[in-house]
Amino acid sequence: MLKKRVYNALKAKLSEFLYGFTEDTIEIGILSGMIELKNLIVRPNKVNEIFKRGNIPISLKAGLISKISIQVRYLSSSFRSHRYIFSQVLLL
Repeated sequence: MLKKRVYNALKAKLSEFLYGFTEDTIEIGILSGMIELKNLIVRPNKVNEIFKRGNIPISLKAGLISKISIQVRYLSSSFRSHRYIFSQVLLL
């Protein structure tokens, strides 16, 4: 039940930028507050829009992220106070 709620919340926030993750690719550590997403594919068109708005002269063709770890702080309701760790990011 908790895993499904976390999955739906993350999908709502991240599906604009990433795809390829399912409920099976999420691991949740309830006591540690750690959420891990594995084997994600970056949506190049959305990332390129961000690069263009920031006047960054880069064009992304493809991207893979092996793992995103999110350290959740239970006492905070803001996404900004959480810790995000990206592992094995491949960009082309």
